[in-house]
Amino acid sequence: TGSDARAISLGTGYLYIRTVGGPEGDNGPLYGPYEVNTPGVFATSDIPAGTYSKFCIVYSAVSLDDNAEFKALISLPDADFVEQVVVDGYVMSSILDGVASGLILSDVVIVDGAINLISGVMTPFIDEEMAYHVLQMGGYTSTEMNLPDVGTSVHKRFIKISNIESGLDPIYYPFLICEFSLGTYGPAAVKVIRLYDEEGKLLFSRTNATPVDTGIYVDIEFPYTGGTDYYLYIEYSADVMLYCYIYNNA
Repeated sequence: TGSDARAISLGTGYLYIRTVGGPEGDNGPLYGPYEVNTPGVFATSDIPAGTYSKFCIVYSAVSLDDNAEFKALISLPDADFVEQVVVDGYVMSSILDGVASGLILSDVVIVDGAINLISGVMTPFIDEEMAYHVLQMGGYTSTEMNLPDVGTSVHKRFIKISNIESGLDPIYYPFLICEFSLGTYGPAAVKVIRLYDEEGKLLFSRTNATPVDTGIYVDIEFPYTGGTDYYLYIEYSADVMLYCYIYNNA
């Protein structure tokens, strides 16, 4: 089920299902893309009954049909697919960095003539080299990232905030602050920003449709819960510089 309480992109997205095992042989197949609107329920009768050793589910904010690396990876024979996606999970994360969420289920049984509920918690695919590594700087922890310039279109992506100093005490560090500033071209807009914990559960949500002018900063504050790793979801346009820091109340 597509729920905005989990770490998936909002609105229209594209669902891909890659099976391993079952009655279709040792080369998938790939099902999808299915165009899905969240929140809602997705159902299909495309997948035949059988026992599948792996179910790889990918939900993307954009169609991946033109992503040659993804299509090549998802089309590998079962053994190679398992090696690169299940054993060496960084391959999928590198290809889909920030634009898609997913999960891999094991030992899925589809029974003929029945409704089969497939459930699990999707978390974003993040290239670890692009993840935030938050370092202690005086009275707060801070990091920054220049998001890709997407012009007037609205871009949806996840960013991982990691390595916050071993769970700072929320009493002294009460807020996780996300600060946005305009880059060279604009105006920019940050439409939606959400914060999820490391298991993909929605913690806080904010909307801000007001354009950001050159030289003006917009701060969005989230109560800091004491964790060390978070996923940040953002829908934005134009060229945005994002700063994240933990505010010290002392």
